[in-house]
Amino acid sequence: MENAQSVSMAANPILGPEAYTGPSVGEMLRCHTLAQETIARHDDPCPIFDSSELKLLGQYVMKPSQRETLLRERDMLDPPGTSTQQLGCTANKKGSLMGYVIARQTTEDRPLRDGDMEMLKEWFESGKVDEALKQEGRWKDH
Repeated sequence: MENAQSVSMAANPILGPEAYTGPSVGEMLRCHTLAQETIARHDDPCPIFDSSELKLLGQYVMKPSQRETLLRERDMLDPPGTSTQQLGCTANKKGSLMGYVIARQTTEDRPLRDGDMEMLKEWFESGKVDEALKQEGRWKDH
């Protein structure tokens, strides 16, 4: 999880001086609160994820079996033989917290537990995410 601490959330210069005030990435991963914080802070001026990361999260929670494909398509799949401790390094180097989370989902200390996955899936299925992003102009079809 040390690698995840280098992925940081910063204020969006377009939004002005708004700054992220929530828990650190490392804390959310250690305490398994990433899903709850993502949902709770979605409407904040500085949410946890931007639209591309949020779209990746949605794709993953809807089809977790596509984990490797999602990472490969974004050049975030770790090389074969990568140790468990190093899983997620490729995504981390690209600055993708969601890629890091997806890569770490195969480890014993996976960032998103079953309950988190169910909660996020329900959130995405509700359509609230898509509609809010479209209204704000933050949703981009990639």
